[in-house]
Amino acid sequence: MSLRKRSVVRWGQFMTDRVVKATISDAALLEAIEAGEERHGSMAEAVRHALKETYAASREQNRIARAHKELVDRYGAGRIGLETAESTLAQSQSIPKDEVRSQLLTPMQRTGRIAIHQGLYQVSVVIGDE
Repeated sequence: MSLRKRSVVRWGQFMTDRVVKATISDAALLEAIEAGEERHGSMAEAVRHALKETYAASREQNRIARAHKELVDRYGAGRIGLETAESTLAQSQSIPKDEVRSQLLTPMQRTGRIAIHQGLYQVSVVIGDE
């Protein structure tokens, strides 16, 4: 596999594109890439999609699992205030507090690791022990 880098300017900032070449001789892989090519319109799009689904998705899942573990380790399974959860995760995951809901809490809620409870006077995060 060979890599070639080139710098391009997009939206006023420098980004690095990489051209990746690989020889595929395995018949099953060739069939899979051809099926992906038909589905996505080009071989390049099929490879990009496969990379996003495999490596990018697993990285995000690992980040969410680490964030959930942080809450369980600190507070155990149970209920804590939303502000407490946001502060804890912002500090432990090194992200801005205003991005915690979209990057961590919402994905954790979708996967059933936590639940958000709207009380009369307070919003709580119910931590599951998963």
